Amino acid sequence: QDLHYILSPLMRAMFIDTNPIPVKKAVELLGMAARPVRLPLDELDAARTELLKGVLANYGH
Repeated sequence: QDLHYILSPLMRAMFIDTNPIPVKKAVELLGMAARPVRLPLDELDAARTELLKGVLANYGH
């Protein structure tokens, strides 16, 4: 249960946009290779990218 509460912000962040957009952006922000999303999907917008960066920063990245 403690682990659930620790990871809850990260899990919520993975669903701030249509899957797999946030997951691919997180992988890219962590410095790993991630292919761009394909149409009809679009890249994560700047505001959501900043939110995702903040969440990842809370986990030391």
